[in-house]
Amino acid sequence: MTKGVERIEIKTGKFKNFKLGVYLRLPLRREDATGDILLARVLKAGCGKYSGLTEINRRLDSLYGASLSSFARKNVDEMVFSFEIDAINDAFLPEAGAAEGALSLLRDIIFDPFLDGGVFESSRLSREARAVRNDIDGIINDKRQYAMLRLLEITGKNEPFGVRECGYAEDLDRFDGAVLYDRYKKVLKEARINIAAAGNFDGELVGSFIDGLEADFGGRDAEYTASPAFSGSGGNETGDFECVREEMDVSQGKLAMAFSSGIEATGSLRFPFMVYNSVFGGGAHSKLFNNVREKLSLCYYAASRSVRANGLVLVQAGIEPANYQRALDEILLQAEEIKRGNVTSAEMTAAKAYLVSAILSYKDDVSPLLSWYESQAPFGERLTPEEAAERTAAVDLAEVVEAAQKVKLETVYFLSGKDA
Repeated sequence: MTKGVERIEIKTGKFKNFKLGVYLRLPLRREDATGDILLARVLKAGCGKYSGLTEINRRLDSLYGASLSSFARKNVDEMVFSFEIDAINDAFLPEAGAAEGALSLLRDIIFDPFLDGGVFESSRLSREARAVRNDIDGIINDKRQYAMLRLLEITGKNEPFGVRECGYAEDLDRFDGAVLYDRYKKVLKEARINIAAAGNFDGELVGSFIDGLEADFGGRDAEYTASPAFSGSGGNETGDFECVREEMDVSQGKLAMAFSSGIEATGSLRFPFMVYNSVFGGGAHSKLFNNVREKLSLCYYAASRSVRANGLVLVQAGIEPANYQRALDEILLQAEEIKRGNVTSAEMTAAKAYLVSAILSYKDDVSPLLSWYESQAPFGERLTPEEAAERTAAVDLAEVVEAAQKVKLETVYFLSGKDA
């Protein structure tokens, strides 16, 4: 195995297609985030052999409807460049060569960008920069998404996870064709690489293709590991937390809350932490849904999610501004109830059944199957869905309470109307 390059092949005859992904992982930094998002768009817009999207789509159509995706995304404290191709196994086609052609196209997108004079073409760069700027400006139109962005920005003001996932409009002008091409070369040289294939594929073809990718990337010193779980500011040990309220022209208030836990991604409480969140606000079976929303009618929606990589629990609720304090108090009460062990057997059963069903559903299609294994890459794990489901089902109430005891409120963000 090439140093700094990891590979996994999950072969199954359950499908007629397969999906192969190449993932380039780098530490998330404020100064690089916008350029990375722009770079991924420029790479997808054309390559040396297929100069534009029209030519790329025409080529995909000729490969019996293969599909290609290329984008950069924030993954807690990483920036991940994702390059994925979905194609049908030649065994199910009237002629051979489509799978190999699809893989070749993916390689072209990564290693053979469309250049003008040895740098990225200015007109294409300008077009994609406008698209990135539009995406950034459009965040404000989705108030629920904006509230979560602000919550993470405030909570993680001194952490990588506080960097905006959409990038920063004021940074776009820094990236001309030469600067962005230098960043491209740096990404190829320094990123930690994960290559994964899942589905029904020719093992010899895919194995040889991955061997070639490893040779193309070459070895690298990219053995960094994910940051430790976020343990918070420490002030909340005495009940303190940061509270930020902002006003806009909204009719429905958006309440967002961040809790730290310090629970490590690969620690003994990994699965109890998942079950804790499921009990707290992970679905229609949860305490937030059944008490804050249904029983007390304090919100239009209320839900939570846990973040494995940094141990955060994030809550979102849509409320009438007049119900702010009551809703906040009730959400905190439900968290306290779990700490006290006030969870019924029915709640535990429903919480675990929901998670087990969700985990096993990753096997239902090649895209989620690939995503399942790719998501474990930062943690050095290769659990099957069946193994993860079994460990989830085995969690007991004492373990959930142990996880709950570590959860502390860090930040409350409330977006309300100007007249509220």
